[in-house]
Amino acid sequence: MHMSDSIHNGLHPIDAIDTKRLEAVLRHKLPMLRVLWKESTESTNRDLMDIVSDVQDNDWTVLVANYQTSGRGRHERRWISPLGGLYVSVLVQLNDSRSPVTLLPLVAGLALKEAIEAEARRRGGEVQLRLKWPNDVFSERGKLAGVLCESQETKAGWVVVIGVGVNIYPLGADQERLLLYPGTSLSEEAELDWTRAGLLTAFLPHLAKRIDQWKYYPDEVRESWLQASGAVGRYVRVKHSKDAIPIEGRIRGIAETGALLVEDNGVPRVINSAESIEEINE
Repeated sequence: MHMSDSIHNGLHPIDAIDTKRLEAVLRHKLPMLRVLWKESTESTNRDLMDIVSDVQDNDWTVLVANYQTSGRGRHERRWISPLGGLYVSVLVQLNDSRSPVTLLPLVAGLALKEAIEAEARRRGGEVQLRLKWPNDVFSERGKLAGVLCESQETKAGWVVVIGVGVNIYPLGADQERLLLYPGTSLSEEAELDWTRAGLLTAFLPHLAKRIDQWKYYPDEVRESWLQASGAVGRYVRVKHSKDAIPIEGRIRGIAETGALLVEDNGVPRVINSAESIEEINE
């Protein structure tokens, strides 16, 4: 049995990850699930990308780490990964779908939001969350969680690694200063004795359900994401890079590829990637 030791991050106890128990609990929903654990790693995504060529059809390989020394976000930004958060990556073979792989960050973000809300209800509480394009989970206080999807095309089809980071406990002042957006954590949102094992048990079935929907009904995924984000109609400033002139306009929807659709003074814009997106009060 592989199990992380129950430890403290200085202030809070951190629950153990019992990989065999997780596999047993989720086997009826994910029969080909394999859960791995590491005390420390540079990046759970990088570790799983290194074994892409070994993945078998319908396998789900999940890697959880206590902390990451070089966690990454989009545009190679650093993801702050202090001891106590949930840092997990999921490796999935996707050889039987014609839906665009570029939609998967939205799929993963939607599943993560739903899983956190479901886990809060299971614990007798509630959290109010929304999605920010393309793959962040926010509350009114700030950014709570993020997703990084990386994919590789093989002879059998696409293989994707979905990396997730969730702040369970508050970040320190030094860590907050490194963030692009104000941060928050689950314990600040609701005092519900959150555990990594509980979040994983909720997240993986939600992710599997949304991936199945993505394979066959991608339009429904986009509609669900828009409802969960409340994005349509919001006025935003989009920066493609630090030196680029920002685009300002109103969000009109999500393209089939997962791109953000923004109307800029009557001109439709398709945003495939952005350095930052800031909501503006008109």
